[in-house]
Amino acid sequence: MQRMVEGGFDPLMSAHNRILENALSIGGLGLMVGDLCPLCELINQCQCGQGDGCPFKAFTTKAADEQLEWAKEKGLLGQS
Repeated sequence: MQRMVEGGFDPLMSAHNRILENALSIGGLGLMVGDLCPLCELINQCQCGQGDGCPFKAFTTKAADEQLEWAKEKGLLGQS
């Protein structure tokens, strides 16, 4: 997904889009049907047996970290 810089950078929306993209790439468009949260559905139906180590649980943190790194690379944030 391409991020808009000229119109402003919205890290929350970018992270949301990345989380949804990850979930849909694994669970397919069926996750968009009904009132269910795609991420919750993946976690609840996961049978990997890894508990808290389930890769689906890392989607939110990974997506947020990706947006932070991207913003730093583009000079939109400080280099803390």
